[in-house]
Amino acid sequence: MRTRPALLLLILNLTMLCSTAGALTPQQYTEQLIMEIHDRNSLDPAIDALDWEGALASLDPKLREQSKIETAEDLRKQEIQRYRGMGDQVVEGLTKALKEAPADKRALLKLMQETTSDNIMEQQAAAKKAFDETDYTVGKTTEEEDEAKVELIKKRGEKTSSATLELVKVGSDWKIKSAAPFSPSGSVGASSNSLLGPPIIMPGKGVVRAR
Repeated sequence: MRTRPALLLLILNLTMLCSTAGALTPQQYTEQLIMEIHDRNSLDPAIDALDWEGALASLDPKLREQSKIETAEDLRKQEIQRYRGMGDQVVEGLTKALKEAPADKRALLKLMQETTSDNIMEQQAAAKKAFDETDYTVGKTTEEEDEAKVELIKKRGEKTSSATLELVKVGSDWKIKSAAPFSPSGSVGASSNSLLGPPIIMPGKGVVRAR
């Protein structure tokens, strides 16, 4: 049973403040990030900790042009939208279609809208539960100049897996290159979001289709 993180996060923060050097080690930084993720039961703290400027710089120029990504904020918004599965956009589209639909189509569209909304809420709850049930611990850590690699060990129930969390120093602070290692769902497939991990929402799952 994992101890609730609020007190542990406070203790960890006080420990960091008492550090003689004043700067966090990669291990300390990762442990603090884990506490924040547990506290919020979401990937949001890792999203905030990502080096978006570095991610933008490493993005393929052709992909940047095709995706109309000009700034790090553009990249962040697009990646978050993909990670969250565009659920809100799908529901908004169905709501608009329902208003404009002829009378003989409204009953089916209304059913689609309600089914999709319920499905999205269930998936959001499942994602939150997955973070709540996943224990993260720090394993082996290696550091070289302004970069570091941290072994992130994830345990959920009887299943244990590990991933490598890559860190880079930006100014005097550590940032992460990808938040995907924190994903409770395990490995990241080629078709999934490489920066944030697999989408937590699949709007089409279990939805009634219009004919």
